[in-house]
Amino acid sequence: MPTARLTLASPLKPNNRQMKKLLPFGWPTVSAAGYVGFLAATLSSIIESIGDYFAAAGLSSAPPPPAHALNRGIAMEGFCSIFSWMVGAAHATTSCRGNIGAIGITKVASRRVFQTAGIIMVVCGIIGKFGAVITLIPEPIIGGTLTVVFGMVSAVGISTLKSIDMGSTRNMTIFGISLLLGLMVPQWINDPKKAGSILTGNDELDQVINVLLDTAMFVGGFIDFLLDNTVPGTLEERGLLAYRKDLVSSSLQSSLMSLKIYEFPFITRYLRMIDCMSYFPLSPTFNKEISFNCCQRSGKRDVT
Repeated sequence: MPTARLTLASPLKPNNRQMKKLLPFGWPTVSAAGYVGFLAATLSSIIESIGDYFAAAGLSSAPPPPAHALNRGIAMEGFCSIFSWMVGAAHATTSCRGNIGAIGITKVASRRVFQTAGIIMVVCGIIGKFGAVITLIPEPIIGGTLTVVFGMVSAVGISTLKSIDMGSTRNMTIFGISLLLGLMVPQWINDPKKAGSILTGNDELDQVINVLLDTAMFVGGFIDFLLDNTVPGTLEERGLLAYRKDLVSSSLQSSLMSLKIYEFPFITRYLRMIDCMSYFPLSPTFNKEISFNCCQRSGKRDVT
């Protein structure tokens, strides 16, 4: 009778000596193309992360995150990206939209659940035997799960356009052009047959343009920003009036709902005793927020 043995031996054996060494890739080098490329990717990631924070709060029935919570989130992404480079992970850290989609599907938004999941992922990444268990999950199951999760994420992203008039030919044209070129231009740049198509006479400038055009979020966002601010359209058509109403309602909602969930545990009351902490952007006592004068008139809120 044929038998089989299941082994959890992972074919990917980490180099322990390399893992213990900081800066395995050496000190970074700075170039104009690299700086501009990473700057564009970083700005796109920050904008995406802020949208993710608000989406997660909305799906969790939590109040909109205040300024200090947004600042801490972006700061932690930057610190973790620097740390990952120092240990040789060679990737940045940002918010995961798949997890937000999972909140919408499972209706589970408990911090304890995500903290436990994070600990499990860390253990699986450090101990190879646990990581091998994850690799036993069949690929069709992973593919089906990701299809549902990222489909939900895509739908949530498109739903942010609810404030604009999608019945307008102007808006549909801008949205279609930015979406199509955001998908096609990076593909055109990465086509080996089109290598060397960008020739300005300056190698550094050529690299900068290639890096920017290779970033889909930058291409789509820049085209949408340019067209939306140059093609004539009313405030109602562009969704600015509805955005201001949502802004005011979110501000009122934040004032009515408890924001303690965004504070540091145990130490916030001590931070309130230090006056200078109100100027520190990462502190829960930070109160130097930007006031939106467009929603105020003569001391009263005006949303029209």
